[in-house]
Amino acid sequence: MILTRFDKNFNSDPLIFRFFKMSDTADSAQFVSKEWPVASILTNKTKTVLLMHSYLELCRLSSSYMEVACISNKVVGLLFGKIETDCTLKVKIESIFYSIIVLIKIISGKYGKLSKPLLSVKNLISTEIKSQQSSPKSDGEIVLFMVDSEYRGQGIGKTLMDRFVAVAKDKRVKRISLYTDTFCNWQFYEKYGFTRYSTFKNDLRSFITGENVKGFIYILNINNTPDSFVTE
Repeated sequence: MILTRFDKNFNSDPLIFRFFKMSDTADSAQFVSKEWPVASILTNKTKTVLLMHSYLELCRLSSSYMEVACISNKVVGLLFGKIETDCTLKVKIESIFYSIIVLIKIISGKYGKLSKPLLSVKNLISTEIKSQQSSPKSDGEIVLFMVDSEYRGQGIGKTLMDRFVAVAKDKRVKRISLYTDTFCNWQFYEKYGFTRYSTFKNDLRSFITGENVKGFIYILNINNTPDSFVTE
């Protein structure tokens, strides 16, 4: 499923939405590391892209839907999502296995020396537990969603979300959930139609930044979304 759109704001370069390919990983890791500055606090700058490369792989293994927005073959936005009925036991096991590998690499300094690696992992795990405990039952999930700050306000994020919601509707998904925090553009979700379900302290980001960072769980009931998305 590919949608091409021309927009004068992009100097007539086509904006293309397509499925994520493994060859997109390096480009995406660069863009995600730029848009997620907390990663450079967690490790040294030379290792940030490597860390984001592994993070993308972890998100990929946790997802059943992966799409990117590209301009001149450059990834400027992406959405990785999960539809429960598409996730096999094999996929879930691979995701858990790779998560363990990434945690071991963080502790061992593979992504650069951390001053307190065990505390970082402890806060990462506690944040994940809080996220799971604070989330309602849902059959759809946004795993990773990001738009390059240079291209925001052009409708790229909304189109990426529209396309995922359309697929979720086709697969009879009733509810989509996602996790975000105060460092992210959580206002986008409310404008789109998501409802905040719960709030809790993000232990990892609070530990890294020294600030009291709140985590949010948002939900979107599919039946409440308009049938406005059309593919070409």
